[in-house]
This record gives sequence, C-alpha cells and structure tokens, in this order.
Amino acid sequence: MSGATKSPPRRRRRTAAEARAEILDAAEARLREGGPEAMRLQEIAADVGISHPTILHHFQSRDGLVRALGLRITERLVNDLLEALADGPAEPQTADHLIEHVFTTLNDSATARLLAWQALSAPPAEGTRALLREVSEALHRRRTARATSEGRPPPSSEDSLFVTRLAGAAALGDAVGGDVWRTSADSDENIRFQRWFARLLVAHLAATEVPGASDGQGDNAHRPPRANS
Repeated sequence: MSGATKSPPRRRRRTAAEARAEILDAAEARLREGGPEAMRLQEIAADVGISHPTILHHFQSRDGLVRALGLRITERLVNDLLEALADGPAEPQTADHLIEHVFTTLNDSATARLLAWQALSAPPAEGTRALLREVSEALHRRRTARATSEGRPPPSSEDSLFVTRLAGAAALGDAVGGDVWRTSADSDENIRFQRWFARLLVAHLAATEVPGASDGQGDNAHRPPRANS
C-alpha cells in the first residue's frame, strides 16, 4: 500500500554493559564530529536505536554521560602510556615519544575541549585521579630503576608526579589554545613546540631533579624563612 507509515526499526535487547558501551561510542562519534555541544541526548539515542530515557537510566544526566566519556578517554590514554612505560629499558629518551603520544591524542580539539570543560565544570572523578597516579607511579618506577642501575640516588616521587602534571597540562593547553598562541602563520610552530617540550622533559629526566620537588615538602623545603615585619 502506498503512503503506509514506515515502522521504526526494531530495538534489540542489550546487556547493561553493552548499552553503556554503545551509548559512549555514539557520544564519542558526536564529540569528534562537532565538539561537546554536539552531544545531544536525543540524537545519541537515535544513533544507538534506544529511547532517550534509557540514556538517563545509565548515566542519570547529560553531565553524567560527559563525565563517563571523559573518564573513558582518559583511561584509554593512560593505558597506552602505562604499556609504553612497561616496555624496554629505563631510558629518559622514552619520554620523547611518550610526550608525542599525549600531544597527538589530545591534538583532537574536540577531545581536549571535552576534558577542559569537564575539569572546569566539576571536580575530577576519583577514577581520573587514580589513573593519573598510576602514570606517575609507573614513571617513577622507571626513573628509579635507571638511577639505581647507574649508581645514582633515585629522584623523589613528587618530582615524577610534577613531571606527569606538567606534561598533561602542556598537552591539554596546547590542544585547546595552541593555534591562539601561535605567533606566526607558520602551521608547523605547534609541532616544533611539542618537540621542544619533549626535549625539555628528556633533559630533566636525565639530570638531577629541580630543587623543591622533594617528598612531602615541595618548595617549602628550600624557601628561606620569612623575615618578621
């Protein structure tokens, strides 16, 4: 019959884990196509072939979905870094391609914008904190092994933590604002900055740590006492 109404596609049954994974896949696809603003629940639901309330059932709200997607992206990056840190000898040059990997992953401006938005809009999830601690601890084990093999005192764990924080902050900041900070029309300037930054960290990892990055004390251990006013 002509003019008959087309019936909607039949929805298939999914486990809770399958549904969450497919929702996150669709949200990530929308993110990469149009940034965080493109992550509209009705459209994501249509992409997956589920109802809008189903997304709310699994993630409670759009913000909950965004937080879950941010954690998934962070976990993927962290797992890649942990795998790289677990392989090969404890050479500081490893930092070169580790930093390059972080910059490359976050160079997707939509991903960087999501993580930046998430950091500004809500306290970081404990899962994110735990993942970043894993990277810092893996880096510290690698540096300690190298120092021990060369008969040098190992660096402090706080120094390894600060190296991890610096690398993450630089990569995220460059992904969000690199084109704004670029001082010329030279499109390769951002790439040269990334390589320069990687060499800077390599030089630090190969040398003695900076003063002030010591366990539990930080800069206060090296700051002169304040004069009485």
